[in-house]
Amino acid sequence: MPAKLVLVETPNRHANDVPVVREAVRAVVLDRDQRVLLFRAFPDNTRSRFFWITPGGGVAAGESASTALRRELTEECGLVAAEIGPLIWVRDHVFPIPHSGQLTRQRERFYLVRVDQHEVDVSGWDDFERIFMGEHRWWTVSEIQASADEFAPHRLGNLLADLVNGDIPSEPVETGI
Repeated sequence: MPAKLVLVETPNRHANDVPVVREAVRAVVLDRDQRVLLFRAFPDNTRSRFFWITPGGGVAAGESASTALRRELTEECGLVAAEIGPLIWVRDHVFPIPHSGQLTRQRERFYLVRVDQHEVDVSGWDDFERIFMGEHRWWTVSEIQASADEFAPHRLGNLLADLVNGDIPSEPVETGI
């Protein structure tokens, strides 16, 4: 169940305090070695722990989830003509957009995408992606579970273990934050 968002009116409230709703899609890209593709968000080397995310992004007006995900996979990692698998996870969370500070309530849908292997190509990144994202890496479940870094969703290691073991949910699983 998505976390409830409660807003309290205050006299000194700024426009950035009211979350903007953003529909988003993400890909859990698994290769033949059961590794998942992740990108380091907020590439700031002063952080004690890094934060890793799956490829994906916002759904444009009039765009279907599968069209948006294909576009994002092409732009973010050069993965063209990927077969979009089932919707496996959902997540609803609030966070400030980097650099603008605008609070965003992002409703994410995660789809399973399997590839034999893939050489990541980031030449399609726009200015925001160049600022927001850093290196990419293929991770095993055990590497994620042993890492001190942060992942989105936070339970990624456990959720991935189920997928790798062949437990594909028939209904999307709420991942929590």
